[in-house]
Formats: sequence, C-alpha cells, structure tokens
Amino acid sequence: MTVRIGKGRSNGRLITVQITRQGQVPVPKALWQRLHLSAGSTVAIVELGNGLLLLPEQPDFEIVCERIRQALAETGRTEQEILTTLPDARRFVFEELYGPADEYDSP
Repeated sequence: MTVRIGKGRSNGRLITVQITRQGQVPVPKALWQRLHLSAGSTVAIVELGNGLLLLPEQPDFEIVCERIRQALAETGRTEQEILTTLPDARRFVFEELYGPADEYDSP
C-alpha cells in the first residue's frame, strides 16, 4: 500500500492512497483507529460530482441523507445547479485547511 500525505503543508487530513488492481481503497491504520473501524466495517460511498466521499456507515446515515435531500429540495434548485457550486466550495474548504490553493497549482 502506498500512502502519501498531500503535497506541501498538511494537517493530516489529506491522505493519498492508490486503488489496488482489485478496485480496493486501502485505509491507513491511523484512520482505522481514529474512526473506530475494523476489518469488515461498512462504509458508505457518496458520489459528489467527479469525486467520492467515504463515510463510516452509521445507523442514522440514511436519516441524515434524507434530511439533506429535503433541505436541498426546499431551496428549489436542481441537482445540476448545486453540483456546479462544488468546485468553488472545494476550493474554499481546501484554502481553509491548507492555505492559498495557488501555491499548489501546476505551473
């Protein structure tokens, strides 16, 4: 398993791993321990635009997802309209955690 901490500054939240030939995503042991996971633990995979979000399965996960669906429906915006805001939202979160994104852009 290859584990690399993200390029440049890191506070330990960005971890890069390589997907195996079998399509498996290895989870570093430090994360297992912090999130109280073990072999056989179930995680939810949420597709967000062109990204994936892995969440440890929790009994209330479906309830939370339904509340999010309802809240988004109440905005009157379409899924596509919301998805178009993701690049800016990702950049905002990245810069909050790691500083100006310009420092990480390729030349």
